[in-house]
Amino acid sequence: MPKKILLGMLVANGDCLMATVLAKQIKKDYPGCHLTWAISNICRSVIELNPFVDSVWEIELKDKKAAEKEAWYSFQQEALLRKEKEEFDLLFFTQIYPSNVHCFDGTTRSTIYNAYPGKITVDAVPVLRLNNEEILTVSEFAANNRLQQYKHVILFECTAFSGQSFVTPEWAIHVSEQLVTLFDDLLIILSTHLPLATPHDRIIVANQLSLRENAELTKHCSLLVGCSSGISWIATTDWAKRLPMIQFLKRGIGFTFASLAYDHRYWKLDETRILETTNSDTKAAVSLIAMSLDKGIEKIKPLYHQDLKPRFLSMLKYAFMFFRRGKFAKSWNICRNFMLRNYFRKHYPF
Repeated sequence: MPKKILLGMLVANGDCLMATVLAKQIKKDYPGCHLTWAISNICRSVIELNPFVDSVWEIELKDKKAAEKEAWYSFQQEALLRKEKEEFDLLFFTQIYPSNVHCFDGTTRSTIYNAYPGKITVDAVPVLRLNNEEILTVSEFAANNRLQQYKHVILFECTAFSGQSFVTPEWAIHVSEQLVTLFDDLLIILSTHLPLATPHDRIIVANQLSLRENAELTKHCSLLVGCSSGISWIATTDWAKRLPMIQFLKRGIGFTFASLAYDHRYWKLDETRILETTNSDTKAAVSLIAMSLDKGIEKIKPLYHQDLKPRFLSMLKYAFMFFRRGKFAKSWNICRNFMLRNYFRKHYPF
């Protein structure tokens, strides 16, 4: 009999997007199974129309933090009760906080995948599907703003919910204002939920488009300037056009794990057109983006790309958190995962 399986992943948008690979893997590991995804109302849109998800169990939440505390444990308890009643045969809880912190290896994607008991043998490209209405909305946006008339159209992600970038709307506007004076054939789209006022008619705001619709918007753009948040990751899905990227990231004392290039290399995805830098100087940013438009990312990457990887301190923080509680096995698990992921393996062992 086909198995009835529950995947528990409530938040956040980027994490759920990465977990769509797990849905694909589960369907491969358990042919003919019925997969239910338990997800919050906040993030449900990420998995709408997903061909690997048979049904959705929506968990009502007020905010993301609730899903990492009491709401998670409440959901987990109910899921276990449903399994006892034979509504599910298998449960896979893959959300990092609060139950899978011991799976931490320095990077978000593989920490999520570590919570799944099987190997990842499918390709690691996240799955996204849009409906006809969303496609039409983006088409009208492109037509109204005459995107096809410009040689260069930059999709500029300027709201960094990931907390891994110094980019702000003000910083993005300042950089954009200088760029449009250098290129007459350039249009810049600021991707944010905020109603920003811009100083130039070739700097427009796409706050009326949803996160999902930005995947369709990539098909009208030629470059993504990002901050490793939702827009950057939505642009890595199988729906989006693979744009060359410049990612502006910050290098924290303990954490440096938002690198798309580092993630792509490990999962054998194309990283050749991803350039990352921690330089927050606006003049340097303008120069870097201008060079990428003139010469292409591939030519300038060897000169300006910074190779970012998780820092040892982040491992010690989490390992010690479990060690002081006497949970030595979990503490060791973090050290082992971290060392394998970042110091011994160049690629995931497919």
